[in-house]
Amino acid sequence: MKARVKIAFQDLKERAFRNAGSSFELTPERFKEINNAGYGVLVEEIKEEEKKSSEVSKISIDDLKKMKKDDLISHANSLKIKVSEEDTKAEIIEKIVGA
Repeated sequence: MKARVKIAFQDLKERAFRNAGSSFELTPERFKEINNAGYGVLVEEIKEEEKKSSEVSKISIDDLKKMKKDDLISHANSLKIKVSEEDTKAEIIEKIVGA
């Protein structure tokens, strides 16, 4: 499984410092062990849907600018970003980049 660090900590088993906001692979057992160490919730699970969403959103601004408005709307919808037909291309791109 994959987890995101909520609070920075020294991972003694892996001999690594885990910075807040970083992510890493670990077993479900290790996940429980870290969060039950007595220091609060240090890591949170990254759900499969969230991983796919972040992979889809890695389109450059230049690529977004080259897309047709209908394609931008479809892309925004796939990322569950609210846009409307009345939005301009620039507004849609701004919403996608800001998500």
